[in-house]
Amino acid sequence: MLASDIDFGFADVFGSLKRAPESLRERIAEIPGVNLVETHVAADVKLDIKGFNEPVSARLMSVPNNGRPLLNRLYLRTGRMVDPAKDNEVVVSEAFAEAHGFKPGDSFGAVINGRWKTLVITGIALSPEFVLQVKPGGISPDFKRYGILWMSREALGKAYDMDGAFNDVALTLLPGAKIEDVVARLDAVLDRYGGFGSVGRKDQMSNRFLNEEFRQLDRFAEVFPAIFIGVAAFLLNVVISRTVST
Repeated sequence: MLASDIDFGFADVFGSLKRAPESLRERIAEIPGVNLVETHVAADVKLDIKGFNEPVSARLMSVPNNGRPLLNRLYLRTGRMVDPAKDNEVVVSEAFAEAHGFKPGDSFGAVINGRWKTLVITGIALSPEFVLQVKPGGISPDFKRYGILWMSREALGKAYDMDGAFNDVALTLLPGAKIEDVVARLDAVLDRYGGFGSVGRKDQMSNRFLNEEFRQLDRFAEVFPAIFIGVAAFLLNVVISRTVST
């Protein structure tokens, strides 16, 4: 990763639900072992990108109106954060932007809660939560057809009738806290609000795909040298045997 989870606040637990009032945040913060809590509004949207005729979708995530998330903070590669006074500005994930050649000032169409809107890119960023952008149900990243967008909390909340509510939550834990206990308690709190199940960091989609890739590379580093050395030893043995015979 380009930045550590300490610098950019990579969360320990992630939860999603249908809808809950913002006041529920206090109950979540009271769960034993919880340190920091941040709520979001999140939604899946369809995009229309000029010159690209295949279906494109994206995960639209809210950022606080001050532009400084408490957890899973963004690292701006270029441009600026969104203006909370404008409801058509977004920050785009770097991999998605590179796949389509986007830069700040470019725009594309989106269907947000059934309404067509033209979105303007203000910045390109990285996030510890989405190092690898994998579409739910996908088996590998597809940066041309799936991306991550960030919009101001106020604009996204109004678009989905979530003003004063949330449907996504992330939290960090205190030292010594058992993540399994916190996940179980969080699920119990979110259950009546349509919780979809919480996961710890190790099962968070992007982090899990990344760890699996690292594990695969470790395995390759063990197996491939042995294969190359074995082949080289065999060929050397053949050459020396023929030389001696000659």
